[in-house]
Amino acid sequence: LEGIQSLGARIKRISDSMVHIKGIDKDKIIADTINCRESGSTLRFLIPITAALTDIPITFIGEGRLGERPLTPYYEIFQKQGLSYSTDDGRLPLKIKGFLKPGTFTLKGNISSQFITGLLFALPLLNADSDIIITTELESKGYIDLTLDILKNFGIDIENKEYKSFHIKGNQTYSNI
Repeated sequence: LEGIQSLGARIKRISDSMVHIKGIDKDKIIADTINCRESGSTLRFLIPITAALTDIPITFIGEGRLGERPLTPYYEIFQKQGLSYSTDDGRLPLKIKGFLKPGTFTLKGNISSQFITGLLFALPLLNADSDIIITTELESKGYIDLTLDILKNFGIDIENKEYKSFHIKGNQTYSNI
């Protein structure tokens, strides 16, 4: 919640188990630093989302051992697409600048599903269609199914081609439930 709040989402706690979130206005990103604390999911989900929403420099920091978690699949995407980024020898802090561009994203299926989920969250927001190609057997199908189900519930259309590839239409908008 702190991560998306840093980007400008407004959070209202309804109860201990429910929050209301007013989404991010991509023209009004408010933070230049996102503290992911010790959450690998937060880090790996928000990296592509911020790159899809803004080209202002954003720095990701974390606590504990989070800084040691690998982010190589994203570094490879940044290099391929020409996004500017800097790290402390591959560790946090990570500073990125530049817009993620639609296209074909190639990932191994035996890496953390968090990288695939992060892209599945971000790619519908881009201005053209994209594809994610999985080059090895996908090991975390359950997590990908969970992601696809949540995205569908928010009006996002993604074509799952037997977990070997995913076609993501561009120019989609997340809708309220």
